[in-house]
Amino acid sequence: MVGKYITLNENVIMKIMHFLSLISPISPILLSLGIIIGIFFFRNLSNGFRVIIGYLVMSLFIDLLSRYIGYYSHFKYNLFLHPIFGFLELAFISTLYYKYILHSKSIRLLLYIIFMLLLIVVEFVFFSKLFDAKSFQSYGRVIADLAIISLATIYYLKLVQGKVVMRSDINILNATIIIYYSINLTHDIFLNFLVNASIQIIALFWAVNFIALIAFYLILIYLIWQDGKTPKILR
Repeated sequence: MVGKYITLNENVIMKIMHFLSLISPISPILLSLGIIIGIFFFRNLSNGFRVIIGYLVMSLFIDLLSRYIGYYSHFKYNLFLHPIFGFLELAFISTLYYKYILHSKSIRLLLYIIFMLLLIVVEFVFFSKLFDAKSFQSYGRVIADLAIISLATIYYLKLVQGKVVMRSDINILNATIIIYYSINLTHDIFLNFLVNASIQIIALFWAVNFIALIAFYLILIYLIWQDGKTPKILR
């Protein structure tokens, strides 16, 4: 009876994993949609949302490259892209916050961002175990997640202090970023464990992360559309 239950449970999990693999193309489709909408409204977009368009283009490139290397190339292994993606994510989002959300001129904050970017490079070059799935270890994207969450937290601090102007779209964007990257942080911390974990645990983490990713892209697309459809009198 126990054996039948385990087999049934594994079959269900495998079906869930198969379903998730079938719907995984939703992410590049949404990214493409967001880029198309962004290009259509580009002239009307605020500068900060133009940075988000660049972020979507970068994300689509990494997504497609990861799929190609993981499924179609002879390598069949794409984990080494993980910290690279983290570096690029932090580069785009830190630019968005420093220049266009916080409107910061703080040298200390700029040095903090540069330090976190360099930390990812150093970890990637000297300390990561990127090319063996069993021993895979990299905290580059964890560093990026923490840095991005800290920037989103700084926004709330500046908002309370009255040092930034409250905008509903930026509030939604900031809340979305802090929630998504908090979920992402949990996933990235346990990535090495997940690479070699049982299919049940992998399915759970994969599903949660995928749902968070799709929600994140949908909200970004909505905010781009909202910003772009409103003509700007002053830039």
